Amino acid sequence: LDWTMGEVPIHVINNVVEGLYEITKEGRVIPCEATRLPKRTGPHRWAITLRSNLKWSDNTPVTADDYVFAWHRLRDPAFASSYSYLIKDIVSFRAIGNTIEITTSKGIPLDPAVFTHWATFPVKTEYVQTLGNKWTKDVVHIPVNGPYKFAKGSISTGFELVPNNNHRNPGTLKHIQFIVVTDDTTAFRLYELGKIHFMTDLSGIDRKKILQHRDFY
Repeated sequence: LDWTMGEVPIHVINNVVEGLYEITKEGRVIPCEATRLPKRTGPHRWAITLRSNLKWSDNTPVTADDYVFAWHRLRDPAFASSYSYLIKDIVSFRAIGNTIEITTSKGIPLDPAVFTHWATFPVKTEYVQTLGNKWTKDVVHIPVNGPYKFAKGSISTGFELVPNNNHRNPGTLKHIQFIVVTDDTTAFRLYELGKIHFMTDLSGIDRKKILQHRDFY
């Protein structure tokens, strides 16, 4: 569940954490936790300011330092994130109050689309520093900054999400349940029985049957 590492259940993660920018249905990059698109402040320097009153699910502030801490983890060779390449063109970054100052390589502009990827989303600095590699073990207490938060669950059985009331726009569903089913055919049978409502990994064996469903997309 360490989204900075990158290999995570994205349908879960994208409900519980968010970043500086997001992508609309039309494919446009728009501000999410940032107030605006990056502002150029020098030949290779950019500034991104966070919204005011951003909160983690434990009601503590989301800060520019939390983003900077997450990006240092992302680019740390010892951490070995499979998505470290996302910020390879960034030379340096630092937090100045509620603003992140970014310096890019010569001749390379800052692409805000990079920051729509979950690996660039913030982590709560103090929580991760205190617990180290075990910070995602206690699912219920993981600080998140998205519209939903964890209510219970584990990576082996599944997760239940509930609205995060400390978010500026809490989720509108009372709960979302993610079920771990290791066999695709079994998952499809559960879908046919109405036990699950959405799935993405479809077995080739069931392809003809799947194509007959009205809600197949």
